[in-house]
Amino acid sequence: MAIEDYVEPEIAVAVALTAAVCSPKVRKVLRTGLVYGVAGALTATEMATTFAAGLSRNIRQATDESARKNGDEDATVAEQPKAAPRHKKDVPANE
Repeated sequence: MAIEDYVEPEIAVAVALTAAVCSPKVRKVLRTGLVYGVAGALTATEMATTFAAGLSRNIRQATDESARKNGDEDATVAEQPKAAPRHKKDVPANE
C-alpha cells in the first residue's frame, strides 16, 4: 500500500476505530463518557417531565379558580394523585 492509501477518509476512520478498540485508556474514556451522557439524558428527561407535570397542574388549578370566580357551581378543584415515594425512607412502615 502506498502512503496515499493511508490518507483516504475511509482508511483513516478504520485506523482510528481500531486504535480506539485496542487502547484500554481510550475504551475507559469512551465508557466514562457514555455513562455521563446517559445520566445527563435521564436527568434532562426527568426535569422536563417534572416541569410539564407542574405546568399542567398549575393550568388546571388556574382554570378551576377562574370557573369558580365566574359563578360556575359545577367547577371543582381536581384531585391531584399522590406522587410515588422516591426513596425507601419515604414509604410508610405499614405498607
